[in-house]
Amino acid sequence: LFSPVPIFEKTTLVAGYHLVGRDVPAGDYTVIAPSGTGHFMIYDPQSSLAVDESLTPHCSDDPNTQLEVSLKEGQIVKINNLDRVELTK
Repeated sequence: LFSPVPIFEKTTLVAGYHLVGRDVPAGDYTVIAPSGTGHFMIYDPQSSLAVDESLTPHCSDDPNTQLEVSLKEGQIVKINNLDRVELTK
């Protein structure tokens, strides 16, 4: 018998593309860049680019250190010029 491959909830996303519903669960998140400066983008199949935000390291009161997002099934998250970002529900 075949059984489905488990989907693991990721709380850390590395640079590249991630499919919501497969690589990361849908939901509301706070996104933090622990180091580096880069972009966090969300592509929606219905409306193309939905979010394109610059993130900087989370170490000050700078509003660019974190981002509040709502990820929906089928969206694609792109992490650009960052080693990783941390997601917190």
